[in-house]
Amino acid sequence: MTKLQSVSTLLALVWGLMVATHTAHAQTTGYKQRGNLASVVATKAVDPCVTWSVIENLSAFVTKTTETGAKEKTNDVVFVFQWTDNCNQDSTFVQVQIPGAATFAGNLDSATARVDTQAPISICVFDDAVGFQRCTEGTTQVTGTLTWTGSGPIENQKTVFVHRLDGFYVRNVTAGNSRASTVSGSVTVNGQTYAVSSADTVDSTLTTAKQGNLSIVRQ
Repeated sequence: MTKLQSVSTLLALVWGLMVATHTAHAQTTGYKQRGNLASVVATKAVDPCVTWSVIENLSAFVTKTTETGAKEKTNDVVFVFQWTDNCNQDSTFVQVQIPGAATFAGNLDSATARVDTQAPISICVFDDAVGFQRCTEGTTQVTGTLTWTGSGPIENQKTVFVHRLDGFYVRNVTAGNSRASTVSGSVTVNGQTYAVSSADTVDSTLTTAKQGNLSIVRQ
């Protein structure tokens, strides 16, 4: 049995024990979640004044509600772009979210974001000198492909959070694997093209995760 399987089995046993012990006089809620993540942070100097940064997150998760057994599937690609103009002391943030554009392959082997669609866009300009921000909403064409390729050793991770206070109990367990990766490709958003290469990448990771949450409120 692997470490991750052991953690999952332990989570199930703890879950069942807690529910059996407390549900007679308590309200119990919870969920279980499993899925994949891919992320990259890249930055590039355009000229002596301007630097752009890109943060992209891919996710594909299945969430099961404990009380009803209902399942919800999500699949999203989220792009966040930032231009920083050090000469004019202002920054521009652009965010787009595209459902159904994330694919994952193998055991942390690769992931792909392939987009060619109109998507909602949020553009916010922040004036660093006076601390003023203005935002606009709209839609824009988003096209391009980014590909993650696993390149490092697979590492196991586990976190446990427990909180008790005045009849309230919550336990959250997250376990999974992560792997460093390389990212290549480009994405065009609102007429601006962002090309990502290993030279620009600050951090890129592939992750698989399982999470369980249990909350009990004593009546």
